[in-house]
Order: sequence, then C-alpha cells, then structure tokens
Amino acid sequence: MNGGDLPANVKRTSVLRRVPPFESIRFQSACGGEGDVCAFELPRDASPITVESPTGRMMTIAPGDAFLATPGYRQARRWAVGSIPNGGLVPGNAYWVLSDSGVVGELISAPPLKMPHLGRVRYLGVVCGDRGETLNIRQFGVTNSGGADRNAPLYLILGTSSEVGKTTAGVAVLRALRLQGHTNVVALKATGTSSFLELAKYLDFGAAEAFDCIDFGFPTTYPVGRKEITDIFFKALDFCFSLPADALVVECSGDPVSANAPELLRCMKARRSDLKIILAAADALGAMGAKRALADIGLEISLITGPCTDTATLRQWTEDLCGIPAINMAQDSASFEASASSSESRINFSLDTPQLAATYEEVSGHQQFADGKELISALHISSGDRVLDIGAGTGHLAAYVQKIVGSSGSVVAIDPLPLRVEIAQSKATANFESQVGRAEDLSEFADATFDVVYLNCVFHWVEDKRRALAEIFRVLKTGGRLGLNCQDTDHPHEAFHFMRRAMTEAGVEYDHYVPGLSSHELEALVTGAGFVAYEGELRNFVNFYRDVDALLAWSSSSSFGNFLANISEAGCARMRDALDRLLEPKRRTGESIRLKRYLLFATARKPTN
Repeated sequence: MNGGDLPANVKRTSVLRRVPPFESIRFQSACGGEGDVCAFELPRDASPITVESPTGRMMTIAPGDAFLATPGYRQARRWAVGSIPNGGLVPGNAYWVLSDSGVVGELISAPPLKMPHLGRVRYLGVVCGDRGETLNIRQFGVTNSGGADRNAPLYLILGTSSEVGKTTAGVAVLRALRLQGHTNVVALKATGTSSFLELAKYLDFGAAEAFDCIDFGFPTTYPVGRKEITDIFFKALDFCFSLPADALVVECSGDPVSANAPELLRCMKARRSDLKIILAAADALGAMGAKRALADIGLEISLITGPCTDTATLRQWTEDLCGIPAINMAQDSASFEASASSSESRINFSLDTPQLAATYEEVSGHQQFADGKELISALHISSGDRVLDIGAGTGHLAAYVQKIVGSSGSVVAIDPLPLRVEIAQSKATANFESQVGRAEDLSEFADATFDVVYLNCVFHWVEDKRRALAEIFRVLKTGGRLGLNCQDTDHPHEAFHFMRRAMTEAGVEYDHYVPGLSSHELEALVTGAGFVAYEGELRNFVNFYRDVDALLAWSSSSSFGNFLANISEAGCARMRDALDRLLEPKRRTGESIRLKRYLLFATARKPTN
C-alpha cells in the first residue's frame, strides 16, 4: 500500500489541535516519527475506544473508523507506558493508543485498570502537505520566545505523585490571583502528557491563556532524559514570560524527581529564583521528601496541600513535620482565596490603637531597637549622610541614627501607622522628621535623594516587595546602601511554634498571618531589583518575657493588632491558658520566659555605573 486519501472531516485527536483543517487529506505509506501527523484505523473486530477531540469533547472511535493522531512516548506509574520503536511506526503494523489525547506507540506496560482510550490500532501512514512533505505538529507550534521578559511572578504547582490535586491547587491559585485584581493570568502545564480538558479547566476559571507541550511542538515531554528537554522548557517559559501577564501559573506533572521534573525546576530557578511553590502531597512523609529534593536544587516550598491536609490532624502533622504552612485547597478553597484576595485580609493597618502604639514604644520598640543597631552597624552610616528609615514605628532607631549623621546629615522616618508616627514626631529635631508613608510609594522623594535606606523588622510586612525595592532603588544615590532585616520562613520565631500549639489545644483556628521570606527569596528580590554586593546572614537572638501576658503584648503590639484579631475573647482566654502551660518548661522559678528568635539580615548597594 503506497498511501491513500481520507475525507477532510476525518476524526482527529486533541494532540493535533494546533494543526489547521485540511481541504483534502493524503497520506503516504512511510514510517511515522514523534509528532508526525499520522493516519490510523481501528480494526473492524475491535471494541470502540474513546479519545479527546481538539475541542476537548470525548469522542468515540468506532470499529472500522480512520482517525488522525501522532506517534509519541508516555511514561507514567499509574497509566499506560509506551514508546516509539527505532525507525518509527511501520505502516500496516499494530500499535496502541497510549493516551486519550491521541499519542500512539508500542505498549510497554498496561495500567491495572482498563482505560477507555487504550486499544490496538493499525498504522496507515504519514499525512502530507501540498508539496508532499510530512506534516509534524512542530510546524504549527510556537516559533519563537515571543520577546522580552515582562517579569511576571511565577507560581509552580508540584505534586508528590499523580492524582493528588495539582490541578485543583492550580485553579485555587488562579482564582486567588484574580480576586486580587490580576485579570491576565497565564497557565502552563509544563510536563507530562497533553490534555485539552485540563487546559480548559484553567480557561474556565479565568486564565487568559493556557498552554502545554503541544503548543511548543511535542505530544509529551517524555522520554525521561531526552537531549533537547532543557531547550523545550526554556522555550515554553520564555514565551510565557514574554506575554503581558500579571502572573504565570505552572503545573508540573508527577513528582520532583521523575519525568524530567528536575530539568524543569532548574530552568524555572534560572528564570525566577523567587518563585512560589505549592506542593500537593499524598502524605506528610512524601511532602518531607519533596522538601528535601527541592532543597537539593536550591528551591523551597511555600505552601502544602493535597490529601495530607484532608483532616485537621493530618494538616497539623504535615505542618509540624515540614515546617511549612498547609491548607486543603479542595475542601477549603474559599478560605485560601479569601486570605489571598487582598492585602487588607492579611495585614490590616487600621487595627492599631493608642494602647498598642504605647505598648510598642515601651516593649517591642526596645527589642527591635537592638536588632536595628546591628543593622545600622553593617551599613557604616557616617556624619553627613542622608538616611531614610522605612517602617520607623515610634522612631527609636531613627533618633539613634540622627545622632550618627549629625547636624550635617538628616534622617527621614516614615511609617504607615499614624499613631506611631505621632510618637516618633515627639523625638523630632532639626535634622530628623517623621511622617506617614509606605515603602511602596516614595513619590514624595526625588531620584537619588538618600545615601542610605533601611527597613528594620519591617520588610516582611511590605505587601508589594518588588515595587518597594524599585522605589528604594530610585531614591538612593549612585552607590547608596540598602539594609534590611526580616523574618525567615525557614526559621520562624520559637514563640510562633508555641502559639500555634496553644491555639490547637484551645480549639482555636490558627488564622494569624505570619509574614516572612526565605533567604533565597530575599536575595532574589534584592538582586532582581538591580542591587549589587548583596550580603545576607541569618542571625539568632534570645528574648526574655516576664510572663505569658508580656509575650502576648509583644505579639499584638508588633503586629499592630493583627495577632488574634479574629478570635473571640473566650478563644483568646483559652489560648492564653494553653500557652501558659506550654511555656512552663521554658522558665525556671522566678525567671523570665526565654525564647529564641531569628532574623535574616541583608545589605546591598546601588551600582555606581
């Protein structure tokens, strides 16, 4: 058989969704390779099979039907495993439909359960173009990287195995981003086997565009270890990053150590070292294994979801074992979306009160004042410098710096909390002023105004950190210095550990937002804003509290009322009593409560050229 003709409306599978319609279809009796548009026939004595059409509709291939699909590879622990034989598919031979998207090849391993698409079909030949050339889906894929990187933030959805809720998590992230006002979110299913239905789910929930390997010319990203896989991933990422998107949500199939996932992770880290990773895990031990595997690549998990969070006990065990926040996005997606829908739902500046401001001035201000003095020492501030203190609170540290810069220098202190600014203004001098302001908006100051900008125990509270760093970069003089310290998500304060346990024992839902950054995230943000000579260090401190009430007062005043804000008086009382019991081993008779605290310290400067 040398070839033949097929009707223009012949059935075609979704793997060919980017291939345009044909006025006529001619196939040649030639071997078929990966991605070739090929003709197949389901034998008349076979059972019907079900495949996905280019529109996502599940379509029946009846016995005797011809249809179009493509040779490809598939590797999966739960589904069919197959490959393309050396030399390609041979006309007249029988092969298996390995996926419902229309990937066909030799069957290596069958799934334990019968799949509707799995059936033996006869290979007829390759479909040819007008000039007799073999058509391949690469001809119809994205042809270039699209343009310059627009710096959209990246959210990666990763799993410990199949069927653990990766797409559910991806959709929850997508919805949360849209509730935040991000109307142009792009989705990429980066690895595995194509599925238009999975892309359609992202589109149904508001993604502006959704892509997978087919859009870049490949029916799957298998086999493992293929030579060009890094180029494929970089091409897909660069194209998506060139789009005018508010954010990119990427879903990775399988687990972090198989199916070319490590190569994808390295490519993503190269493009966005500050990416947010949401892990869907079957159990806590799997989540811990994924955490370690990612750490080997230099990446960190931001949030855990999946079956390991199906109950409150499982969720708590996962959080305790991994030291990472966990939430069940399938059961409680509304809470996740609400918590991410606006900055006000997480950080509410209006909760500050005169009593909290006064307590901060008396207690917390002195504790953080000591942290600030270490930060100032690293910045080498000298007489005559112009300095900006962002998040200055009641002005303890700014007043200290004012004495260093002397009468020939100046200090401007800004803070978003008017009650604390009022206290700081009482410390004002001729070269020290305090005013209401936020890190994200320094428009009051001209370019190249300051020699030094610092944020003491503040940066973790800043909502839009990229914008804040861009503003700081602008107002710094050439060669100007930046210094900051912030909470480390990998090393939370010891107090937070006891408070979380106390809330669990008291039957109080733990909904207090504890901001922070990992060391990798902080460095990526600072250097990504254009700063150089970055130096970072984790430092630990020991704090002493007279009693549990002093600890709670510190927590409330330093969070300007956000701590325990949504908990009833009765719930607060139960939590306080539980915390008092838990902290008993941390003190001796007549002594204060002794707790460790950790801060990331970082300095950098604006380039001189």
